[in-house]
Amino acid sequence: MLPSSQRRIENEAEAENSCNKAVFFLLAFAFCLMCSCKKVQGPDLSIACAANMQFAMEEWVQQYEDQTGQKVQLTISSSGKLFAQIREGAPWDLFFSADKKYPLALAKLGIGVQAPDTYARGRLILLSRHKPVGRDQCDWLASQKEKIAVANPKTAPYGEAARMFLSNCGILDGLSDQLVYGESISQVNRFFLTESVDFALTAQSMFYSDKLTDSIFHAFISTRYYTLIEQDYLILKHSPAVNRFLSYMQSDGGQTVLRSFGYF
Repeated sequence: MLPSSQRRIENEAEAENSCNKAVFFLLAFAFCLMCSCKKVQGPDLSIACAANMQFAMEEWVQQYEDQTGQKVQLTISSSGKLFAQIREGAPWDLFFSADKKYPLALAKLGIGVQAPDTYARGRLILLSRHKPVGRDQCDWLASQKEKIAVANPKTAPYGEAARMFLSNCGILDGLSDQLVYGESISQVNRFFLTESVDFALTAQSMFYSDKLTDSIFHAFISTRYYTLIEQDYLILKHSPAVNRFLSYMQSDGGQTVLRSFGYF
């Protein structure tokens, strides 16, 4: 039987060891919690953007992040799809549409913190892979037999502009078997870039991106065939980051980027 003094020493040592283990596990837990918090920390700003604005918006975001050190989460899709997600509660801070209709519809539903405002005006362009476009765009396109990529007019405003152009030319029904629909202008551009189609009716901004080669032919579509596309944005949440981004967008630098992609 151990002397009481020795038992006391052993008990104290055991208690100290248990305490050290508890401190170790608490510190480990705190460290893991800190790491977890860092991992789930969200961006400073989240933007939902219409596909036609992809190239200009990516340049805006890059310049904004370089100037401010803030991080932007960017989601690109058709205006109609973004509208549906916002209506169902998608938590973006800003919505940049390819038209005026969708931001206004959200505002009428009580979504957004103020009335929509116009940020750009865009135009439609016809891209041709192998041959120059004839002077009479309607007759020339009607004589072609290859596939033509257009955006879904139900969800993409530039798709609706393409539908108006073909309809006002009187060639929509005649080309129906040649039309390949993309869910957004981004998908239309991918169809063209991957050579899945020979022609594309897309946003003029595509022409000013670095995605096209010099060998591609093009024709700017006259606005007598479709309504000039006015594009609005809607503030979904007020925050200092939102204000900073809009200030950058409206600055000389931001407007220079916009014009460089064919918007005005």
